[in-house]
Amino acid sequence: MTDLLVIDVRSEIEYATKHISGAVNLPWTRTNDIVREDFQVASYTVIETIMGGVGIERGRPVVLYDAGTFIDSTRVFWVLEAHGHTNVAVLDGGFQLWQASDGAESQVKTPIKPRQFEVRMRPDTMSSKLLTRRALEKENVTILDCRKPEEYRGEKSIIGRKGRIPGSVNVEWVENFREIPEGRRLLSIEALKALYEITGDRRIIAYCNKGRQAAGAYFALRMLNRKVSVYDGAWYEWGTDPNLPIEK
Repeated sequence: MTDLLVIDVRSEIEYATKHISGAVNLPWTRTNDIVREDFQVASYTVIETIMGGVGIERGRPVVLYDAGTFIDSTRVFWVLEAHGHTNVAVLDGGFQLWQASDGAESQVKTPIKPRQFEVRMRPDTMSSKLLTRRALEKENVTILDCRKPEEYRGEKSIIGRKGRIPGSVNVEWVENFREIPEGRRLLSIEALKALYEITGDRRIIAYCNKGRQAAGAYFALRMLNRKVSVYDGAWYEWGTDPNLPIEK
């Protein structure tokens, strides 16, 4: 597969220190709206520019990797799928496992030939505050809280209000992975199915604190071919709106 594009979503410093041979660098932070504090995704025009700038075009296969945490690579995975690029995968175990497996490495910056990235928004993968609010009244939707259990229970919060979106169920995002000395590996399909029995067969809206953790759950659920979207505004947006309901 000669046209395969490998993308390192770590920082420029980490990439320059050492990266997978042939990989190009796209720090995950570049997909964020730089004027916001909550990590919400940038405008589609910005996404078009940065994705095309690293060589992504429609149909080109892409593999993403991070340091092995799964939080940065799955965020970019969701961003790409939400903007219409579905030929994308995540390297299980990330760079840590690659190094432990003696994979080819380099310190040389890979030349990039920009291509034309065409955005085709997929609203089924993105949920707004309004859509999430409306989902509270629908029986065919499960709202998935991907935060820590103590945040879900309303004992802690990154903002003033504590609690959760009413009716949501809690599966902390790290439960999708198993810890290994070199980082994290995705659970087996059977284990993921068992983990998400709590959601039934309903459509899922995943949220966390600022959108990144929910992307990890999105990735795992996509491996199960589940219908899932990410509420990118997350608890940071929901919890700071006094007009929106919460429960503890």
